[in-house]
Amino acid sequence: MNCFCFAVIFVLMWCPVIADILPIKIPEAASFLSAAAVGNTIVVAGGLRNDYSPSGQLFVFDATTLAVLKNASLQSARYSMAVSVLSGKTVYFVGGATGSVGTGRSTDVDTYPTNYSLSISVPTSFSAHSVHSGNQAAVVAGGQLSLGYSENVYLWGTNFVAVAPGLPTPRDSVIVVSAQVANDQISAFIGGDKGTNYPSSIVDFYNHTSNALTTMPSFLSRPRRAACGAVYGTMAVVIGGFYEGFGSGPAEDADVIDLATSKLVRVVNLTARASCAAAALGPYIYVGGGQPPFTGLSALDVVEVIDMRDFSVQVVNPLSVGLYNLAAAATNSGVFFVGGLSHSDIGQSASAVVHGYRCGNGVLDAGELCEFTVPFCNASCRGCLSGRNWSGSSCESDSSALPPPPSSSVPAPTAPIVLAQTPSIDPITLSLAIVFSIVGLVIIVIITVFLIRYRRRASDQRQVLSGNLGKGLIAQQPARV
Repeated sequence: MNCFCFAVIFVLMWCPVIADILPIKIPEAASFLSAAAVGNTIVVAGGLRNDYSPSGQLFVFDATTLAVLKNASLQSARYSMAVSVLSGKTVYFVGGATGSVGTGRSTDVDTYPTNYSLSISVPTSFSAHSVHSGNQAAVVAGGQLSLGYSENVYLWGTNFVAVAPGLPTPRDSVIVVSAQVANDQISAFIGGDKGTNYPSSIVDFYNHTSNALTTMPSFLSRPRRAACGAVYGTMAVVIGGFYEGFGSGPAEDADVIDLATSKLVRVVNLTARASCAAAALGPYIYVGGGQPPFTGLSALDVVEVIDMRDFSVQVVNPLSVGLYNLAAAATNSGVFFVGGLSHSDIGQSASAVVHGYRCGNGVLDAGELCEFTVPFCNASCRGCLSGRNWSGSSCESDSSALPPPPSSSVPAPTAPIVLAQTPSIDPITLSLAIVFSIVGLVIIVIITVFLIRYRRRASDQRQVLSGNLGKGLIAQQPARV
């Protein structure tokens, strides 16, 4: 057992303890920036710089090779933009703030890879707007105006621009998600801030085919603003967020919504956080960074992964530093967290770092969430998407073989989900751990066999001694007449 314990300690000592800090940085350190995946590229735009001025950066890199594909500028410098992707091919960066600390609003819309020089009707900035993709239309909703909040819902399809029915309750910090349900695109406009630090539990469901919007007040398990979100199949997840007025929360859970049935199907317990970032890699929802419960100026480095097939939660290697108001995007090559705001004893600082949880060049990087049955990926792998009986021992080249989302009839949990630390173990370290474990077990078996034989021999000796003693006593007894 001592050898076994030594092997475990050896593994933990040599495991990486943080996410990969990739050998690539965005041109300007920024928080409140935007990021999205288009094909196998990551597109990063805008942000708020350390001097509280807006950034106009438009930075694109390959998610597999990390090669820089574009280093250009938006048509105007801004941050707190809404982001939406049409059919996984065109990303829309919409509106945004143009002045320091939330002042000024923009009507500009930048698109990539082709810039269509679009605009929205009212200058608007958007807080906590999740990145999502729709097959029929890119869509953004709500936002903050110069005075008050917006009710507008903007749509961009392949050949049209339209304004959908407005939100019955104008609000900012709305999480927008979309999913394809049969032949219809269903979008949901979730939560948000409907007053000054006044979070909402409203969810509006919008059917793009019928142009019908259905509002469900008090739908979420609790009000949420400054949350983050992602989608797997038809299942949307809205994570954390502040649930009361200023200084309250943030929430220590996530709501899972089935866009196909318009039902809240699950509440998953997580680390309490707001102003976080999330992205989906297959059925894994990666949640990173954020603001913890109110303890002054601080930020989280915790990264958790929700497995949408069984709603289990695991803690993976953390970010290199606590960050909030960061951005996240994912391709089949991995999940990327970009920029963000950190705090230290000397104040707050924006980051230019790109953290990666990815599979590339045949080896696992530090933050990868993979099964131990798949210790490495081949060179052509576009992300370590195997494991848990997806395809045996090989990686998927795309997400076409993903299993279907879980049934929406799964009951809500009655107890908190236990978070398990899952350090990444490289093959050499794992092999050494196995060797040490086997040696320890062999030693235990040898000792056990020795003890069994020793006890048997001692027992035999006692029996012989007892027999000899009995014979002596009989010999000493006088003969009876």
